[in-house]
This record gives sequence, C-alpha cells and structure tokens, in this order.
Amino acid sequence: VVLWGACLAARPVRSLEWSPVAASGTAPSARRDMALGYFQTQNKLVVFGGRGGPITDDTWEFDLGTGEIDARNKVAFTS
Repeated sequence: VVLWGACLAARPVRSLEWSPVAASGTAPSARRDMALGYFQTQNKLVVFGGRGGPITDDTWEFDLGTGEIDARNKVAFTS
C-alpha cells in the first residue's frame, strides 16, 4: 500500500514536503471517486466507497498514529 502525507505543523506553506507513511494491515483496493474524511479527535482517515472497476460500498479506517488499516462494515456491490 502506498500512502503519502504532508506535515503542516510548524512549517510555512511554501515548504511542504511529501513523505511515505508506514502502514500495516490489509489495504483497500485501488480506487477513485471515493469519499475521504479526517477525524481530528481520533487522528484517523476514513475512506468510503469509490470505484476501481465495480462501485464499492465499503469503509476503511487508517490510524495516522499507529499506521493500522482496518476495514469497517466491509460490503461490496456492483452496479
């Protein structure tokens, strides 16, 4: 899995740098047209749905603190 992130803390916008983020667990399939949310209080990214072929109806969490990827309510359907 390839995840990328940028650190905004204590850096001016002009000096953002991308760096790889370590991740563990089973990653979701490659996709586009998904919804992505960030939950600041839990420090998690949540991905819902999308398509990389058939449309998916699944939810994935990525914990930015631990690097763990977890499937939530993993159900897929095709349209």
